[in-house]
Amino acid sequence: MKLLIAISSCGDFESNGNNQALRDTWLKDAIRLGVPYKFFFGVGQGGPELGDSVILHDVPDDYGHLTYKTRASLRWAHAEGYDFVFRCFPDTYVRVDRLLACGFEQFDYLGDFRGEVAGPPNYASGGPGYWLSRKAFSFLIDAPVLGVWRDEITSWAEDLWTGQVLGRHTDAALTYRDDWGRFVNHGSRYWPSRGDTLITSHLSCPHPYDRAVMYAAHAAWAT
Repeated sequence: MKLLIAISSCGDFESNGNNQALRDTWLKDAIRLGVPYKFFFGVGQGGPELGDSVILHDVPDDYGHLTYKTRASLRWAHAEGYDFVFRCFPDTYVRVDRLLACGFEQFDYLGDFRGEVAGPPNYASGGPGYWLSRKAFSFLIDAPVLGVWRDEITSWAEDLWTGQVLGRHTDAALTYRDDWGRFVNHGSRYWPSRGDTLITSHLSCPHPYDRAVMYAAHAAWAT
């Protein structure tokens, strides 16, 4: 089973240290556990040519084209033969050991559905990250971005777009799992610890992101 952690980022986040904060913290566990990861960049902000990075040359690097970046990164993962992709962002803190043990391989689409219906047309929140099987993301790699819902939203709300597109394929019998109790969207001060079962935390919700929080979350785990 071939896994990928796909992190949508941008050139500005590489320059300001937000990406490096992941490399300094939980991505070390990904390396230790043998789980590949890639930062995905568009063009226009000077993305780096690094071994852990992929430049998507047909996608602008701005926030407004985030859904296009998601789609292009999944095309890359599909071409590289990945079976499951965990999608997240530079403000997501992850306990990789728990991520691997969450039972993702039993489902096509797993994440934080906010305690609501885990199925079409609902979507998993992008901030805490979500798993997609190859079966699921195969429907996304050529799906239109505009015209799926409200154009001005689907161009940047990649998580909503993902759910909307997959929701159109009810005949595919995709399996969903709402794991909202372990994939935490409101996590700026709520992080995985050894005394709970949390897997991920979206560190910029509800407060603006500061990469110092990424280091603090990781340090708290170590104590």
